[in-house]
Amino acid sequence: NFTIVWSAEVDPEFTDQNVYYRRYDRNGSPLGPPIVLSETTAGNQYLGGFSCNLEGRCAAVWQGFAEDSGSFDIYYRILNAAGTPVTGELRANQYLPNTHSRPALSMNRAGEIAISWTSEGIYARLFRADGVPASDEFRVNELQAVNDPSEIVLSDEGSLRVAWVNFNGVVPGQSILLSRRFLRG
Repeated sequence: NFTIVWSAEVDPEFTDQNVYYRRYDRNGSPLGPPIVLSETTAGNQYLGGFSCNLEGRCAAVWQGFAEDSGSFDIYYRILNAAGTPVTGELRANQYLPNTHSRPALSMNRAGEIAISWTSEGIYARLFRADGVPASDEFRVNELQAVNDPSEIVLSDEGSLRVAWVNFNGVVPGQSILLSRRFLRG
């Protein structure tokens, strides 16, 4: 079986978007209707990433407009192997000012997840399999330059690798791919 996740306009008359998902069997036949993944439906919700482990447990991450911060924040939700949400919509970022965008997500075999995003730098945060934070958010990059977007991998042992593109940070006019590894513990 597989799952497709996407962002789409709520109503053709408006520009607000929500995040949806739909499960399919291995032959491509739908296993039910599309389901709204984002619980916040006001403002725009843009998909960022989706990851599953071998047992079929999945997580989705997106950026969504938050009324309380007045900017975009990073949200995530965990689904069981049947595709049923086991958490509500949860906020990944702790620091609220500024726009948080372009999230990426990785899930390891144990169901632990790691989320990275861009917000005046590249940030990341780790979460337990039940969705509870396992760390505070932390800055990944050290160079003060335009950094966009990030990709993230969380190993089964808990080590973390984040990669991103650095624009004009080292050599003016050139972009470079950077990565950083974090060991568990």
